[in-house]
Amino acid sequence: MDAEIARLNKLAEERVRTGGKGTMRRKQQVTHKSTTSVDDKKLHVKLANLGVKPIGAVEEANFFKADGNIIHFKNPSIQTASKTFVISGKNETKPMASIPHVIAQLGAENLNQIKKMADAFSAAKNANTDDIPDLVSFDSKQ
Repeated sequence: MDAEIARLNKLAEERVRTGGKGTMRRKQQVTHKSTTSVDDKKLHVKLANLGVKPIGAVEEANFFKADGNIIHFKNPSIQTASKTFVISGKNETKPMASIPHVIAQLGAENLNQIKKMADAFSAAKNANTDDIPDLVSFDSKQ
């Protein structure tokens, strides 16, 4: 009886047969699940239910964070529905000083950040002027 159980366990460990003796064994297929594509499909279905429409020709989008950094999107894909905007694409988190043209986009609520940037630039300018020696002329003959 133990020999029969051992033989059956050995057969169970092998690959599964689709038919009787002498038939080919069924190959086990490995399925790879991609969670991002499933999530993207679900997201697109939900957005389609909202009735979003794409907005074209947007070169960049910036989100201003409270800590003074900016989430910068270059060539984003923007879609909109009523009072809902979806911005997707490759993004980077950058300090505010690294994007110089962003100062024109700032409002009154970011006045403190503008002052901090101005102080940092003036401090850097003053630090650099101390390193330059005075000009000495060697042409004067006395």
